[in-house]
Amino acid sequence: ICKEDQDIILSTKFGKCIRFESKKLRIFKGRSSKGIKGIVLAPNDQIVSLSIIDSDKNTKKLKKSKDDKSELKAKEKFILSITENGFGKKTPHTDYRVTNRGGKGIIGIINSPRNGNISSSFPVFEGDEILISTNKGRVIRVAVKEIRTASRNTQGVRIIKLSGDEKVVSAIKIDDNLIILTPWVFLPAVLISFTATLITLPLLVEIKISSPSNTGNEDEIFPFLAELTIPIIPFPPL
Repeated sequence: ICKEDQDIILSTKFGKCIRFESKKLRIFKGRSSKGIKGIVLAPNDQIVSLSIIDSDKNTKKLKKSKDDKSELKAKEKFILSITENGFGKKTPHTDYRVTNRGGKGIIGIINSPRNGNISSSFPVFEGDEILISTNKGRVIRVAVKEIRTASRNTQGVRIIKLSGDEKVVSAIKIDDNLIILTPWVFLPAVLISFTATLITLPLLVEIKISSPSNTGNEDEIFPFLAELTIPIIPFPPL
């Protein structure tokens, strides 16, 4: 799902990519329509990823102060490319110029015998983390900030060390809202929830008092109900 003020990036397994405006795509009436050409593929080449990225037109028109520039730099988006031989790099998304759809594209990462074909390519931020999977069942978690920033027409650096005929089959970005429940997170949360439940339970106390009474009874017992309802305690947010 994309908006008219966003751009689309197509990446191929031979390292080519193209960026064009989403409004250049026509809206078709039926699902069975053939569609329109996004990129011209070389023989045996194929698309490995489609990414949606915000347009830079609105940010370029505004005059930015030093604080705004530093904030934009912290939120700068990169295009991360991973090859099947375990190499990769991240490139500022501004290096991918906007062109018309249907072209041959530009080099996103060099497809060399060292690198092999491209497995994945998608937008990331500096503070994101990714998961890389191989055809041997191995998975590695890598922080984006640990991956070198390089220009488009480069080979990148080694990200995962492979053995024998092992190949990278996929790489995904970890969701920002994902919470890993470690003992240091889970146990305090359970303790807080249990304590809150005990505090809010209804309290029934019998108070025994001794005093002269008009009825002549020496001891009288008065039930005292401090709380009438039991609130439903949700699990505390982490």
